Amino acid sequence: MSIRLTAPIDLYFASENAHDPSAIDRCFAAAAVVRDEGKIVTGIAAIRAWRIETGEKYRHIVEPLTPRKLIVFR
Repeated sequence: MSIRLTAPIDLYFASENAHDPSAIDRCFAAAAVVRDEGKIVTGIAAIRAWRIETGEKYRHIVEPLTPRKLIVFR
């Protein structure tokens, strides 16, 4: 089964698997937040730095498993 993703999410997966953080600004909103390894990373510049750091620390591969609707409560 093929999963259809929106352009920014598809670009994120492709850039992660290519280990190329140059597309980060096209994958995240300006005020985006990433939660990883107990840390909270906010904003494009910080997310890019986090991505470079994790790319050096791990040679990971990411793969979407199944899409689902996300409900955010504020």
